[in-house]
Amino acid sequence: MSWKLINGVREGTTDNFVIGPGVMYKGFKSVKELGELVGATTGGTKVGFDREYYDADIDGVLGKMVRGKWLLKDEPHVELTLVEFTKENLQLALPGMTVDSTTETDYDIMKPSNDIPDSNYHDIALIGMISGSELPVIFVIRNAMVVSSIEVDLKDGKGTVGLKCK
Repeated sequence: MSWKLINGVREGTTDNFVIGPGVMYKGFKSVKELGELVGATTGGTKVGFDREYYDADIDGVLGKMVRGKWLLKDEPHVELTLVEFTKENLQLALPGMTVDSTTETDYDIMKPSNDIPDSNYHDIALIGMISGSELPVIFVIRNAMVVSSIEVDLKDGKGTVGLKCK
């Protein structure tokens, strides 16, 4: 008996591929006012949604019940690794840090503080392209802040700053 390989390819499949790494903007307002491009990345970009549901626990119901579940939490996040090592990207990666540009004239000194000012929250957009369209796909996260720990990898030509924004 022979077997047959099956797949989900259908008419138009090749017009629906996500192409390219995507880019992130901070200060997003609208499609016409994207904000500030954060910079070049390596390893692509990723968007996800952490969701939490409530399931009604009803005596006598043996399984899932239609309309017995509702959404409690929906938290989007974006992950990317920046290859552009700039003061602005470090400030984005380290919420709550203050920058001292006066103590040393040639350096910006970043100091931790217990306060996270409102300016550390950003409306961000991850923008990608679909193969069969001239229009981008845009994921927007309002009031996002970097929540990941930061590791700066200093290697020959390979220094990166990893970010996870929620």
